[in-house]
Amino acid sequence: MLSELYIENVAVIEKACVDFGPGLNVFTGETGAGKSILINSINSIMGKRINKDCVRNGTDTALIIAKFSDFDDKLKDKIKNIEVIPDEDGAVILQRTISNKGRTGCKINSRPSTAAQMKSLSDYIISIHGQNDNYDLNSKEMQLGYIDELADNDEELKAYREKFRQVITVRKNIRKLSENEESKKRESEILEYQINEIESANLEENELEKLLEKKKRFANSEKIAQAFTKISAAANRSENGIGISDILDEINMNLRQLALFLPQADEIIKRFESAYYEINDCIDEIEDLQEENFFDAQESERVEKRVDEIYKLCSKYGKSTREILDFKDDCKCKLEQIKTSDETILKLKEEYKSGVSLLKDYAQRISEKRKKAALNFSKKVMQELSFLNMPDTTFKVDFEKSSLTKDGCDNISFMLSTNKGEPLKPIEKTASGGELSRIMLAIKSVIANKEQIPTLIFDEIDTGIS
Repeated sequence: MLSELYIENVAVIEKACVDFGPGLNVFTGETGAGKSILINSINSIMGKRINKDCVRNGTDTALIIAKFSDFDDKLKDKIKNIEVIPDEDGAVILQRTISNKGRTGCKINSRPSTAAQMKSLSDYIISIHGQNDNYDLNSKEMQLGYIDELADNDEELKAYREKFRQVITVRKNIRKLSENEESKKRESEILEYQINEIESANLEENELEKLLEKKKRFANSEKIAQAFTKISAAANRSENGIGISDILDEINMNLRQLALFLPQADEIIKRFESAYYEINDCIDEIEDLQEENFFDAQESERVEKRVDEIYKLCSKYGKSTREILDFKDDCKCKLEQIKTSDETILKLKEEYKSGVSLLKDYAQRISEKRKKAALNFSKKVMQELSFLNMPDTTFKVDFEKSSLTKDGCDNISFMLSTNKGEPLKPIEKTASGGELSRIMLAIKSVIANKEQIPTLIFDEIDTGIS
């Protein structure tokens, strides 16, 4: 329970220390007496957002400290799960500071903490019912939340909602694949056209590069022919009618004759013969190269047309033959995906069907727990309402089966009849402001007993209750 609250430099309060005893503690006073300051201070140590304007004028920092003690073993186990351990005296001390510049600091048992950790802890040890909470009763979502809380449906709902998200994703994928049949048809036609256009061109790897080399050679065919002519003339005849081959033959023959008389010429002969044979090989290869590169006008025209054809493909599908071929492969993959989408849809539909079936089982189990909890809840709420001077009130939780939602298959409504013989009607249509206040007080009391939260605070709970 909350056993002590210390506040310093909060709003108009310079310093205040409040000790709480077991059982009922009541704060009364006129408007402006400071009751809301205490509530806001407690909210701050529960991890809720706090404004720097709460810092007392003329001071730098506000300080709030709350001491909680007398935890039972069950509650100790709960808070240990969020790594909070009571001190040697069995107490947990929460501290929060707020500077006039907006910076805040949090500590749990003197250790640095965060507002999120404080909030997680406060969910186990304290609950505040504010002045505006009565209107929550008109919310179907809030009504369902109360029942789920009493039915201990946390784990079941977590598993159900995870499966629900999966099923929704499958349904979206089915719609996405099914809704665009006309678009898929158009895309298939485009892909098939692109594939056929590329395949009909019979492209080869690096073909464009090889063709451009040929084109360059044909463009310079006249210069190439002139060079071959001059080389041939120099190799086979000179100005006096003798070519380099004839000269080399003459030199070789005379060197051999010289070697008969001068043995030291043998080494020169070996070197000359090596050069002689190398030069003759070069001349033969040049003649072969000349034959291979004979200008062919028809071949030149064919190369020109082929280059133009590939350039047109490049303007659509890539900068090189490799990129064009890669584009074709991508088109084939996309086309295959489109063709197999019908099979994919069938598989997804089967997955969706089994998922919905499983969701229905989950939802039914959750619904059964809700109905069981609702019966007990209704009885206890009517007992509390009788104590609050509403003895003839009938309270019931009405269930209506719905399509599957993230919360299951139940639409619920809190039904109320405040007088004997009157039919039950939805609470939002029949309860007055005062009745709403009493019903909320009754519900909070029932839930507090279920949760076993040691500290329950009601802020102006008597509003609307005579």
